[in-house]
Amino acid sequence: MILEYPKRITLKDIARSAKLSVAAVSMALRNHDSLPAATINRVKKIADELGYRPDPALCALAAHRCRLQPNRNVSVIALISNWSTSDGWLKSSGAKALFENASARASNLGFDLQHFWAREHGGFSSRLADVLNARGIRSVILAPAEFTAEPSKISWDRFTVVSLEPPPLDVVMPHVGINHFANVTRCWHELSDRGFFRVGMITREGQYSAAEGQSIAAHAFSQSQSSHPFDRVPNLTLGRGNEAAQISAWIEQHRPEAVIGCAPVHHLLVDEAELNVPHELSYLSLDTAAEKHAEVSGIDSNIGMVGETVVDTLNHLLQRGITGVGKSPVGTHIAGTWQEGNTFESSQLLVTSG
Repeated sequence: MILEYPKRITLKDIARSAKLSVAAVSMALRNHDSLPAATINRVKKIADELGYRPDPALCALAAHRCRLQPNRNVSVIALISNWSTSDGWLKSSGAKALFENASARASNLGFDLQHFWAREHGGFSSRLADVLNARGIRSVILAPAEFTAEPSKISWDRFTVVSLEPPPLDVVMPHVGINHFANVTRCWHELSDRGFFRVGMITREGQYSAAEGQSIAAHAFSQSQSSHPFDRVPNLTLGRGNEAAQISAWIEQHRPEAVIGCAPVHHLLVDEAELNVPHELSYLSLDTAAEKHAEVSGIDSNIGMVGETVVDTLNHLLQRGITGVGKSPVGTHIAGTWQEGNTFESSQLLVTSG
């Protein structure tokens, strides 16, 4: 018995019905801004009536062929930081791993990821845009801001752009980042299971506002859901000066049973404040890979996956011909993975009651 499959509708069939070229039909289906809106709508209507469905295999093959051809407009991806020093962001926690994974992923897709320091070209200014244009760069990844995000004087309409971490509230831009809220919530799940209620959080002055804000919000929410909601420990934000002394004074005053560290502070607790962790105080880190000591309990933030995902997101937008900051802040947040270490043990209350 010979099976007969229905004929697959192609771009050529749509072009014939619309009395347009195949190239024009392809551009219309990708919402290319060089075509009138009426033409785009007419082509899409004909495609629906004919039952056109894109072939994923052919789309992937076409994208692969495009990547094999030299194209000065998309071959370089600019990862732009605007910190006070040229290597400031690259030296921040997790940035090196993120950049390495992003570079490898970009290379696999046929791109070359290059770091640009915005302040070398006047910050986010028209001069920076001119430099990118002169080098034929149309693909941009924005590193997180060092402190408060500075207003951008660049019109991103000519670029395909993705931000690392959520952008400022007044900027609508696709973004990829760490799911700080989920990571703190996971730490609290482990804490509650092991009988901890008096839990404090340590942050460091000058951390990314988005990361710190999400972490503090998740911590406050988890405290409110605790069976001991009134037995709370105020957060400690480490400022300039002797950080170990700040930690010691805070612990002496508030007596937390456990600490969640937004910044790597385990070495301060053990080496400088001389606390016996985990017997006197349990410690969970929100970035175990950044801690100076090995086998710290807490969250592996999967920062390398963030680097790979931001390049994949940018590549997806490039294939769809999408430029500018967008109409809605679509974001992808990567949750971390729990790492069992040697800085966390069950609460004495739980051991005694058990």
